[in-house]
Amino acid sequence: MADQPHGSFGVALAHYAETYGMLLHVGEILPVPCRLPELPDLAGPSALDQADHAVQRLAELANDLPLSRMVRTYLRAMCCHLQAASDLLFMVDQDMGVGQYVELRVHAITLNTVLAQGAAHFIDSELCEEEHEEECWQRPAPPEEE
Repeated sequence: MADQPHGSFGVALAHYAETYGMLLHVGEILPVPCRLPELPDLAGPSALDQADHAVQRLAELANDLPLSRMVRTYLRAMCCHLQAASDLLFMVDQDMGVGQYVELRVHAITLNTVLAQGAAHFIDSELCEEEHEEECWQRPAPPEEE
């Protein structure tokens, strides 16, 4: 459509939607109770910065924590998706009206937060203490070698 000025907006949201869909799919496989952090102030000037900081922190956690290869790979892929989407969001900022910009920020921040919660959810499942084992995802035992 020639009269639709925000094609990049759609591309950016598609990046988020793809990652969000992956999170939902994996979340169905790993139903771990998740502690939800506070949402950033959607109207605040630093909200998008907070979301970006959360993504950077996830990348650090993926390197620093003793996570399984599956979860480590998932976190890195998620961070790559988010960074690509964030880059697009900043690119379209200049060309958007105020209403579209606010809508874009709300989508970006909300989905960043959801993704950060999902990653925390996986990390909790891998690092949970023995006394909380009933709350954690129970992985099947590996087959015994003879």
